[in-house]
Formats: sequence, structure tokens, C-alpha cells
Amino acid sequence: MVNDIFKSYLSGMGINEIAKHLNTIYPKENRKWNPRTIHAILRNEKYIGDSLYQKTYTTDSLPLKRYLNTGQRSKYYALETHEGIISKTDYEKVQNLLAKKSITGEIDRTCVFSKKIYCSICGAICSRKGPPTRGFVWCCRTHLQSKALCLLKSIREDELQQAFLSIYNRLQCNQKTILEPLVDDLLGLRHLQEQKYKNRLALGEDIQHL
Repeated sequence: MVNDIFKSYLSGMGINEIAKHLNTIYPKENRKWNPRTIHAILRNEKYIGDSLYQKTYTTDSLPLKRYLNTGQRSKYYALETHEGIISKTDYEKVQNLLAKKSITGEIDRTCVFSKKIYCSICGAICSRKGPPTRGFVWCCRTHLQSKALCLLKSIREDELQQAFLSIYNRLQCNQKTILEPLVDDLLGLRHLQEQKYKNRLALGEDIQHL
């Protein structure tokens, strides 16, 4: 099944098309295939024999809750932890294709906010929902899975647009005092993160040689 999904994507089939194809082949299965499931399979490093640890994390305080790790905790990548079923060559080809044509791009190529809006409560990415005739809203993906996991309510797109324009205008008017120092801080933070990433890679290599 997994091999067929990778071969189909490399042959030129889109993620949506693969999901529809699987639902046609297995109409009696309890699980319904959707584009996000296919996308997750194509991104899963376990199929080439590697492992990425701490994809999710548990809160330190009670009540303990588990969330998707979108940067709140460090992640650790280990090579060849088990036998893979997909060649690394095919996997890299798929990752390059995904980088050019992401799942969000397939579903919605027109919205400038796609993959840029994150939940202020749990940190998960927000998705665009609703018919155009009634107006789009943006919803936390964790909240969509279960209201008990995240309390953030949906945000109307017109309100989001107004908030963006308000912030943009303020930054334009205060570029010297706000924007430029912020850019310097972000560049410094990126350099620090890159250094930490290199240190983790070096540590991982040292562990493998033990």
C-alpha cells in the first residue's frame, strides 16, 4: 500500500487524486482516505528506516495534554533505526516534489494566509474552512480534531485581513523603531537556531558511533 502511494505520486498523480483512487479501490474499508493522510505518509521518514522523535509533546502541568510539536520542543532525528520499505532515492524525490507543490497549495493556491496562521493557544497551524458564499473562517486544526484539546474558536477571514492591514500599516509608519530592530533580532535568532541544529546533528552522529 505505502509503496503504491509513493509510486503513484512519483508517476505524476496528485495527492487528491491518490486519495480518491484509494477510496475507489477500497470502498468497504472503515478508514476513509483523505489528502492529509496521503501527505503524512509521503512525509513519514519511518518508511526509509529513520526515526524523528518527539513529534508530539505533553504539557508539564496538570491536566496533562498532548499536542503536536510545532516548535515548542526539540526534535531528534535518528538514521537507520529499522529496516525501511522505501528507497531513500525515491523518498528524496518525493520530498522535492512536495516542496514545490505542497498539500495546501493543491487545495488552495489563492489565499496568501495559507500555512502562515498558527493557533495562539496550542501552536497548531490553522486551516481555511467554509464556502466562499458565506465567507471563509480560519480554524485551529487541533480544535477541529477535538474541541476539548484546544478552545480557540474560528476567526472570520475578513477580521484576519483587517488585523493584518492594521499591523502592516503600523510597521510601515514605524519602520525604524520597530521593523528594523525586529529583523535584526530574528536574524540573530535564526543564526542561533542553525547553530543548535548543527550541534544536534553532530551529537546524533556521535551517538551512532558509540
